[in-house]
Amino acid sequence: MGEVSDAGVVFRDGSTLWGLPTDESLKGMVREVGDMAASALAIGPAGEAGVKFAMVANEGGRSFGRGGLGAIWGSKRLKGVVFQGREHRRPADLPTLKALYKQMRRDGQGRELTRMFRTYGSSMMVGIMNTMRAFPTRYWEGGRVTGWERLTAENLKKICRLRSISCPHCFLACGKRAEIKNGPYKGLTVSGPDYQTLASFGGLCLISSLEEILKVNDVCNRLGLDTVSAGNVIAFAMRASQDGRLNLNLPFE
Repeated sequence: MGEVSDAGVVFRDGSTLWGLPTDESLKGMVREVGDMAASALAIGPAGEAGVKFAMVANEGGRSFGRGGLGAIWGSKRLKGVVFQGREHRRPADLPTLKALYKQMRRDGQGRELTRMFRTYGSSMMVGIMNTMRAFPTRYWEGGRVTGWERLTAENLKKICRLRSISCPHCFLACGKRAEIKNGPYKGLTVSGPDYQTLASFGGLCLISSLEEILKVNDVCNRLGLDTVSAGNVIAFAMRASQDGRLNLNLPFE
């Protein structure tokens, strides 16, 4: 594992973390450096195994999900990187940066789209895209999934406790933390689910249960898999199975 601090960059033995899921790895790396204010990035078992769509996980359920960065780290035997220190990088032109931020905030405040993103996050796009018949469905066979109302942001708000999360200084706060209220997955908490995850598993794979999608989302996060690519690959296997090209018995029905 790598450690980046005010003193420079060093590499530590991270063999005790190898094989652990992303959430345990992130906590273990912070404990390793002994600074609970530190932040970390880590791969999971998928990156260690070289899965081509493995991602790099961040704390709080965020991730570098696309492009297979996790597989690259795994090929280099890099479990993760932890950052600590007290130094700050000063912007080259702080007055211009502040003016731009104020303008963006002023332009965005009060807009209906801003309100919807704050309330629901990107999951609000499920209803919009199905209404437009542009929701990727049944491995790209259609643009509208039957029973799409069960996958909407409004239904997500009914079955989950939602908490808004924001990138630093962002007024939009479109990120969500969802905790399932009832059922077999009661208490399960994930970041999101974002629109892309809902489209990949709810649309491409025809999973009609939000609770099941949240569970799959959590499994992917812990393994270190990009949910968008994972849903696409699974849906491809289902389509190939349906067409008799793969003997996996994974029909859509």
